[in-house]
Amino acid sequence: GSTVHAVSTVLTVFFGGLALGSWFFGRLIDRPRWEGTGLRWYAALEAGVGLYAFLTLPLFDAMQRLYLPAYEASGFSPTVLVGSAFACSAAILLVPTTLLGGTFPVLSRFLIRSGEERGPAIAALYAVNTAGAMAGTVLVYYVGLPILGLFRTLVCAGVLNIWVGLLCLVFDRHLSTLGWTAPRAAGPAPAAPPREPLGPLRWVFWAFALSGFSAMVYEVAWTRALSLVLGSSVYAFCLMLATFLGGIALGSALARRDLRARPATIERFIGLELMLGGYGLLSVWLFSQLPDLFVSLWPMTGRTFTGLSWLQVALSALVMLPPTLILGVLFPVVSDLVTTRFSQLGERLGAAYAVNTAGGILGSF
Repeated sequence: GSTVHAVSTVLTVFFGGLALGSWFFGRLIDRPRWEGTGLRWYAALEAGVGLYAFLTLPLFDAMQRLYLPAYEASGFSPTVLVGSAFACSAAILLVPTTLLGGTFPVLSRFLIRSGEERGPAIAALYAVNTAGAMAGTVLVYYVGLPILGLFRTLVCAGVLNIWVGLLCLVFDRHLSTLGWTAPRAAGPAPAAPPREPLGPLRWVFWAFALSGFSAMVYEVAWTRALSLVLGSSVYAFCLMLATFLGGIALGSALARRDLRARPATIERFIGLELMLGGYGLLSVWLFSQLPDLFVSLWPMTGRTFTGLSWLQVALSALVMLPPTLILGVLFPVVSDLVTTRFSQLGERLGAAYAVNTAGGILGSF
């Protein structure tokens, strides 16, 4: 269904899987015995997601045969409907989203060669990953679903993931030829270095979890407010979401350049959060001005679908680009702050991603 409860259920399961995967695989990839195997792990995760894409539609058909009879047998209890739908959604989505959640810390651990380069490298990887998400959003709504249909779109996505996995396996076999000298796991596994406690950095994780909470509140609230002005079509939603992701990608790219010049500081993290909070308050007034702005700009579009789309992009960018730039800078800054020990890079990076995502789950509710 498309009720608030249904959407919250899917969001919770999806983000929950991302959080679980980033936490689990981030800790796993730091183990000395897996040193130098990050690309193989990444290939396996991508291929696993791709293979699961082919099971998606049959699994959703099976889900309907499970939770609808349970709903009917309960005397049409809303509680049973939500509970059984949540259980079925978790059974279907938790595996692929957990694999997806593991890709970022695993690939980061493989690509980052030393503690000194972690900030710019994390920012660059986060930027290109989010830019890919933005491109995928636009392609699915404007090409995939209307032209290919749901089934073929899923097949294309699955083939793409499997292709990425196979390509990474080929690269892994020829790393030395390509000039890559990553350490390889060979012989007995070395002893794990002692884990460094978080200490004062613990509050940064709590603050970043609250930041994820507010970011999802912003995303949901701003999308709902914009839909009152721009319309509630799937195309309007696509452009709003793409703008949100595009701003984060651009912010991460800017963070890469900034972190090359100087490392992250607590003061910068605090400043970014203060700017984000200030804009959140300003947005209350800004959204009240959008209807008049839309009406005044509408005649300039030629009253065409293309013109309407560009107007939707412009107004979405006007409202969401400043805060999403800040959100895009935040993750690399926090990652640079908490990954102070190279031997725990995957664990700390995965934990930061996980707590921020967990905050987003609560924010969606």
